[in-house]
Amino acid sequence: MKRQEVIIFTTILIVSVTLISSIFIYNKNLKHKKEIVKLLQAQDISKKNTQQQYSLINEFKKYESNDENSKDFITELSNINDNNYSIDIENKQQYAYIEEDGSISVNSEDVMLLAKLINSEAGDEPFEGKIAVANVVLYRSKENKESIKDVIYAPSQFDGVQTKLFSDNPSNESFIAAREALNGKKVLDKAYYFANLKLCNPSWATEERFLCRIGDHWFFKQ
Repeated sequence: MKRQEVIIFTTILIVSVTLISSIFIYNKNLKHKKEIVKLLQAQDISKKNTQQQYSLINEFKKYESNDENSKDFITELSNINDNNYSIDIENKQQYAYIEEDGSISVNSEDVMLLAKLINSEAGDEPFEGKIAVANVVLYRSKENKESIKDVIYAPSQFDGVQTKLFSDNPSNESFIAAREALNGKKVLDKAYYFANLKLCNPSWATEERFLCRIGDHWFFKQ
């Protein structure tokens, strides 16, 4: 085969492979977009399941207005300097996350970080949506065998970490949601991802992985 023929054959081959790849990627993206459209229509369970919603809201109000220990805890955490965590969480088991083997793996920094993440990612979400975000962090911590801090600061995982809200003091509701999740309260089980599909369409946001929608967050399993 002459050199010119080889060049022509190679060019045709490259163009063909590129064209086939483009068609495959286009069809894949088109399918994903159709899935996203369906997921956008998913019902918000915080509106559908009013009994659960009101139960959680009442629980929040109970802790906010009637539980003196909770109020003291929130006040104490609110007064902590970000670089000087001083609460001995291990001595307050009602605020600690107890592993299946009975060990306590949470310190005051973990509680603060979890509350900050909830505040930055779900500050405007319903109370159960705040707990659901915390559930994602704790599930990842368990599955990946990583600390809460490592999960929250993992590269390119939680956009809220890069926002001003993460630097601000969390709201009382965010603190309470963090506490409830660390004490075992679950809105979702096995949720590994969440996203606002009105703003983005990540590759893992598929019907197969979809669990439910709470407020403006869609939750997915791994």
